[in-house]
Amino acid sequence: MIGQGQGVIIPMRPTYMYAVFAAIIVTAGMMCAPLVSSIWFVVIPTLALLAAFGGGLVRAWSRTVINASEGLVANHSQPGSMMRQSDEFTRTLNDIILLIREDGTIVNVNDRAAAAYGYSREELEGKNLRAIRAPETIDEIVRQMEQVTEKGGMVFETLHRRKDGRIFPVETSSRIIQIDGKKYFQAIVRDITERKKGEDRLKRLNDCFLRFGPDPVQNINSLVGLCGELLSATSALYNRLNGGLLCSIGQWNTPEDYQSEDDPEGHLCYDVIRGGRNELMVVRNLPETVYFKSDPNVRKYDLKTYIGKSVQFGEEQIGSLCAVFQHDFVPGADDEQLMNIIAAAIGVEENRRQKEEALRESEERYRRLVDLSPDAIAVHAGGRFVFVNKAGIQLIGAREMKDLVGTPILDIVHADYKELVKARAFAQTKEPIKQPFVEEKFVRSDGSTVDVEVASVPITYGGRPATLVVARGLEDRKRVQEELLTLRKAVE
Repeated sequence: MIGQGQGVIIPMRPTYMYAVFAAIIVTAGMMCAPLVSSIWFVVIPTLALLAAFGGGLVRAWSRTVINASEGLVANHSQPGSMMRQSDEFTRTLNDIILLIREDGTIVNVNDRAAAAYGYSREELEGKNLRAIRAPETIDEIVRQMEQVTEKGGMVFETLHRRKDGRIFPVETSSRIIQIDGKKYFQAIVRDITERKKGEDRLKRLNDCFLRFGPDPVQNINSLVGLCGELLSATSALYNRLNGGLLCSIGQWNTPEDYQSEDDPEGHLCYDVIRGGRNELMVVRNLPETVYFKSDPNVRKYDLKTYIGKSVQFGEEQIGSLCAVFQHDFVPGADDEQLMNIIAAAIGVEENRRQKEEALRESEERYRRLVDLSPDAIAVHAGGRFVFVNKAGIQLIGAREMKDLVGTPILDIVHADYKELVKARAFAQTKEPIKQPFVEEKFVRSDGSTVDVEVASVPITYGGRPATLVVARGLEDRKRVQEELLTLRKAVE
């Protein structure tokens, strides 16, 4: 209970943007996937600066509310005079201020309240609190007033209703004050529509990240779709240059006849890519710009607004994320931050895609070299074959690789050399070691034997320790040696 001469201190939550950025940093810390940690490595510095700035705004806003509240209760001979004397404070506040009797009658409001609900101050004063509450929350009023009375004050969220019937979410900080021995409820109400919108965006972003799969292109399309949905755009795209063409790798809600590859010159997205700007590129009234003629999609699909953000990874310019509208659209600060986050995530996925493609190409080149090698090459893990090239299959006399994969390596080793192979292949050393060429004897599938020289080196295959073996048949060499020996004896 607050008596005469006492100030009213209203505890409030941080502003929407500050709350959202704090939540993003905590969620990203919980993610252990390399992709997501990479995303925050790109995004966190920007968000931290904005969060710090937002914190300053919160403190300034809280101080304003406290000062205004102190003004409200400093002079209170009657409710009307109290509100009139504090008009200089309350008129500048961006929050709704209501003074309510115990029976729920609103006795005084500030200008912001009148504007928020769509009534004049005269219309609003005298109405019951039920008139500005959403129908589904009216039954909660009595209980909430009892809780405020019990505790002396309370902060809670609910739904309010405007004069035209529209519903909007609010956060209410309500306190009990005494005026001439009578009890009143003082409520400071904040419209949290934008905050709720931001919370929903954050949740959907996190859900999108958590659903990421192994295919970067699918992940990029999920991000592009989320961007288009959250901005309520007509369509959304992620474009990059490929072989001299502008290619739409990520698409959302594009028309069936949309051309996904085109000459980049004149396209809005091409200007974003080659411009390399960090800020959002916003072009409104597209029919009145040069793009109406240069970008074929503007006229064809009756586009009015374009929003584009360059996609980068580190210093490398990769592509452009864009949302297009068939109506005029002015992006807010929250929309810009959304585009920044999604563009950063696409940059990480693109970088991963490029590295995976390079790795696949490298593996393919290596496999071709191995397959074309005249030497027998095999890989074994845990003492069993997991790979054998064509030369190895021919050397052993098998029909195809599956005949050998999974079989013990000792199955092809002649009995006279099994102990040697065991010592070399299963040597217990702290660090895997290379084994130099040594002569052995293999047993072919038909039971015949072949002299070989074998060397091995430790590798990682399929994510686990393995051994790569190179074997060369010695038949030709031994035949040449025997012929030389015979010739030498004949000469002597």
